[in-house]
Amino acid sequence: MFIHTGNSTRQYPAANLTLTMSLLELAGSDLEAAIREELDKNPALELVDEMRCPTCKRLVKQLPCNFCLQKHTGDEAFVFVSPRSLNYTQTSLDDMDEDNEDGDFRAYFEPPKLSELIFKQIGPFLSPHEMEIAEEILGRLTEEGFLEDSISEIAQHLRVSPTIVEKVLHAIQRCEPVGVASRNAIESMNIQLAELAKEGKDQPIARAILNQHLDKLGRKDFAGLARELRTTEREIRGAFEFIKENLNPIPANGVSESSAKIQRFTQADVIIRRNQHYNQAPLTVEIMGSVRGYLRVQPEIKDAVEQIEDNRQREKWEEQVSRANLFAKCVSQRDNAMLMIVKAIVRHQEEFILQGNACAKKLTRAQLAKELSLHESTISRTVANKLVQMPDNRLVPMSQFFDRSLVERDAVFQIIRQEQSPLSDEQIALQLQKDYNLSVARRTVAKYRTMLGILPASLRQKATGHLPTP
Repeated sequence: MFIHTGNSTRQYPAANLTLTMSLLELAGSDLEAAIREELDKNPALELVDEMRCPTCKRLVKQLPCNFCLQKHTGDEAFVFVSPRSLNYTQTSLDDMDEDNEDGDFRAYFEPPKLSELIFKQIGPFLSPHEMEIAEEILGRLTEEGFLEDSISEIAQHLRVSPTIVEKVLHAIQRCEPVGVASRNAIESMNIQLAELAKEGKDQPIARAILNQHLDKLGRKDFAGLARELRTTEREIRGAFEFIKENLNPIPANGVSESSAKIQRFTQADVIIRRNQHYNQAPLTVEIMGSVRGYLRVQPEIKDAVEQIEDNRQREKWEEQVSRANLFAKCVSQRDNAMLMIVKAIVRHQEEFILQGNACAKKLTRAQLAKELSLHESTISRTVANKLVQMPDNRLVPMSQFFDRSLVERDAVFQIIRQEQSPLSDEQIALQLQKDYNLSVARRTVAKYRTMLGILPASLRQKATGHLPTP
């Protein structure tokens, strides 16, 4: 088994590689939690709170390291690992406000408001005009998170097109908690099912039960449902468990869970910046590493183990020291792999980063793996669950750098933006071939249009508001 570090490809024991790969797949708070858990259960592992440059190992006050930055020449992006701040202390109740005589800790634990949670997700992607519509929609929600007013009522009140209200509503309903701003529980759960299907968790039987046989589900008439849907009782019970575990009939009930989920997935793992004063300067790419400081085996414990006379006790502590040493090495290897892979991605996709989707290059995980002498699964693990903050502050999944459809989707967006009258998907497909030399099927155009949040021609009129960003 091989992993590439520095300028060489080295062979490592299976345990080393397995742990490195599992850490590589983690992002943000998950990585911090893994390190915190290991520090908790292994007394031989120590976190040294000392800022060192991961490249030159010099002690520094901040990153990037000035020494390494001054040495950097050429047009390629300057890529560095910046240790994540790991707050390894828990605030106890005794540390809270001593003036709070009634012991009311609601101020410390109060969950965010539903509207705040939604705005945090969609705010950066809406125009000022769309933000007003979003505020109006969210202001009309019931305590349960439903929207009782119709699209036409909201459009009439705001004096805007129903089309743009529907587009903003569609975006809100796909935020966490999914299904918010639906008319009722059935519509909310149908939206949740559709989003789960996009993640590969499709459940057609659950959809059929919700839309046609909810009364029988309430009575747990599994035999009757099996007869109605021409399937087995076992399949019905499976669908019932799926509904219980994955669907929330009251959207507002998912605020606390969704808040944690949003916090987890909106922390950028890579931040790409450009010089605000000199556009020709190389990009600066900051990779959020594992921890502030570095992990090591505690020297005192390592020395003390050799003095233990009891064989069982010595073996026990030797195992702890070995595990601590392995974990510290694997965390370091994880950061090195991130550095190498991100540097290569930015080198290939610099035009896309600076100029947008139309300039994206065709890049596959297999191609990058071959270039870096890595296994394709290493690239996949690095890309999974990671977010990149672009120079314009947009957050995009790292997987988007490997999305072959970006150029086609951008072309579809440009065609629709410039249309004089609504074009059908077939007409758009013909124009893609004529103007962009892109051969795209009508069904694929429909898929891209849906991904962009654009209505079909029969429901679309020339937008008076703001089209979504591709």
